Amino acid sequence: RDFPDKWPSLVPSLAEQLKVEDLGRLVASLSAMDQLFKKFRYESKSTALWTELKSCLLAVQEPLTRVYAKMLEYIPQRTTMSTEALVQWLEILCLVSKVFHSLCFQDLPEYFEDNIKPWMEGYLEIMKMDCPAVTSSGGEPTFLDELKMEVCEIFTLYAQRFEEEVGPFMQNIIQAVWQLVVQTGSETRQVEKFDGMVCSALEFLSIISQKTHYESYFVGEGVLQTIAQDVCVKNMQLRQEDLEMFEDEPIEFMKKDIEGLELARFLLSSGRTDSCTRRRGAIELVRALCRRFEERLVPILAQIVQSLCSDGEWMKLDVVYCLVTAIASKTETAKSGATSTSQL
Repeated sequence: RDFPDKWPSLVPSLAEQLKVEDLGRLVASLSAMDQLFKKFRYESKSTALWTELKSCLLAVQEPLTRVYAKMLEYIPQRTTMSTEALVQWLEILCLVSKVFHSLCFQDLPEYFEDNIKPWMEGYLEIMKMDCPAVTSSGGEPTFLDELKMEVCEIFTLYAQRFEEEVGPFMQNIIQAVWQLVVQTGSETRQVEKFDGMVCSALEFLSIISQKTHYESYFVGEGVLQTIAQDVCVKNMQLRQEDLEMFEDEPIEFMKKDIEGLELARFLLSSGRTDSCTRRRGAIELVRALCRRFEERLVPILAQIVQSLCSDGEWMKLDVVYCLVTAIASKTETAKSGATSTSQL
C-alpha cells in the first residue's frame, strides 16, 4: 500500500540492480519487480495506475531488455553449465518474462513494440529448449516448465490484443506451441507438474482458433481429428491421482471436477492458467473449436463419443461426459446459463 507514494525511488533502485553481473542480485531485484508489477495484470485501468505503469516502464524497460538479451546468449552454453548455474539462469529468464508480461498487460508499450523482434525471436528459441539436467523436486514444476508456461501466456496476450504487431511471428509461434503440446505425450500426462504449461498452450490454441486469418491452421486434412483425438480426449482422461481421490473422497472429487469447469472458464478468460489443469484446458479448447468449426468438428466428436460409449468402460464414459459438457453449450452467462447450444 505504501508503494509508490512512499517509495518513489524503489523501482529506479531495482532497475539499477539489473546492470550488475551478480546473478543473485539479479534474482532478488527481478523477484521484487515481479511482486510489485503483478497489479498491472489484474487492476482496472485508471489514471493513477497508468501513471505508475509509465514511471515503472521508463525505469525498467531498457535494462530489462538488456538482461533478456544477455541471458539469451547462454542458450548454446546451457549443456555445459553446472546444474546450479543452469537453474539460476532459468530462474532469471522466468522472472524476466513475468516482469515483461506484467508491463505489457495493460497495453503494448512503445519501447517493447520497437523491440518486439528480439523478444519474440528469443521466446521462440526458448520454446525449443530442453534441459535434461534440471529435475523436479517433489513433483513441482521446474523453472523451465514455469518459463514455457509464461511464454505461452505472453503469446496468448499478444495474439489476443496486439495481433498486428505480433503478426510476422505468428506462424512460428503457432508451430512452437503446437510442438509443445505434441511433445507432452502420454508419459507426461500422468505428471501434474506439467499441467500449467500445457494448459497455457491449450489456451493459446483456443484463442487463435477464433481468429479468421488462422483458420487454415485448423481446417487442413486431419487437423481437427488429430486435435480432438490426440490432444483433447487424451488430456481429458483421468489420471492415477484422480482415481485415488475418487476412491478416497468421491464427493470432494465430484465437487472439484464440476467446480473446476467454472474455474477454468474464469481463469482462461482473465488470462490466468496458474490454477488450471490440462483436463479443464482441453474442455475449453473443445468449446472454442466448436464455436468456430462446429460443422466440421461435431461429426468427428460424435464418432468419438459413439466409440467411447460402445466400450462401456466407466473411465471412457467419463471422457464422454467431459466432451458433451464442453460442446453442449456454445455460449452462456452466469445469470442465464446456456444461451445457445450445439447441434450435437
